[in-house]
Amino acid sequence: MLVGLAVALLKRILDSPFGAVLQAIRENSDRAVACGYDIDRVKLLSFVFSAMFAGLAGALDALRLTVVPIESLYWTTSGQVVMMTLLGGAGTFFGPFVGATAFLVLEDRLSAFTESWPLVIGAIFSAFVLFLPGASGGPSSEGSMAVKVLELHHHGIRVGPSEPEVKKALSFYQDVLGLNPDPGRPTIPSIDGYWMDVGGTAQIHLMGVDGQSKFAEGPGKDPSHPHVALAVEDIQEAKTELERMGVSFWVTRGVVGPESQQIFMHDPFGNMIELHQAGTCRCIGAKRPAVAAKSSMS
Repeated sequence: MLVGLAVALLKRILDSPFGAVLQAIRENSDRAVACGYDIDRVKLLSFVFSAMFAGLAGALDALRLTVVPIESLYWTTSGQVVMMTLLGGAGTFFGPFVGATAFLVLEDRLSAFTESWPLVIGAIFSAFVLFLPGASGGPSSEGSMAVKVLELHHHGIRVGPSEPEVKKALSFYQDVLGLNPDPGRPTIPSIDGYWMDVGGTAQIHLMGVDGQSKFAEGPGKDPSHPHVALAVEDIQEAKTELERMGVSFWVTRGVVGPESQQIFMHDPFGNMIELHQAGTCRCIGAKRPAVAAKSSMS
């Protein structure tokens, strides 16, 4: 019963946001830091949990044997635990259980034929590491858990909310910087403005809004605030990866179209980042359909 409770508790920890942060640190600690996590504190807490479960296992083993063998204090015991974990598959919940079973069965069977059974198990372990690196926890072809960003699409900035101020901003970007507005952009209700083309590869969104817009999801969660918009290969996959890494974000729908969907988040310094599905906007000039007439953002 105690073992079952310990396994259930361990599973609950790994499935929690704390467990997601541990996975993010394992995959790329620098990216976890960039997401705002104190990785030293998380690592310390993970060592505390590890020591707790290891101590429980040792106590139960001592009760089972009614003695503490001196071999359990030797350094090879730690090596055997690592080998069991990697044989079963690091990064999986039941992998270490499978690895421990395989190790103990091999030890029992091989020791009946040769005194050099550790050498045989070592050869099997080496084969796993060399030929099945993904299964043993080594680097694999799947790469990291990072969101797959394809392109920089636009930079949203705020200008004055009144119509004369919006026209003044348009005049500056058009007459001074030589940028032209995209005539095919849809109207955003309650937000006047223009989408200025930049070299056919990106846009600057001039947003005529002041205060909190009608699209805000709460304090600090307003898509009309200055932000950088990036295109991702798959918006649903991006949400899954962010959830797995424990990154806080929110989703808006219907801002620039009835089926539009954007992910918003903040970097560790408060800058807003938008992610949207590639191929669903007009930021890249070569990929947008032509329009017959010019329309405004009023």
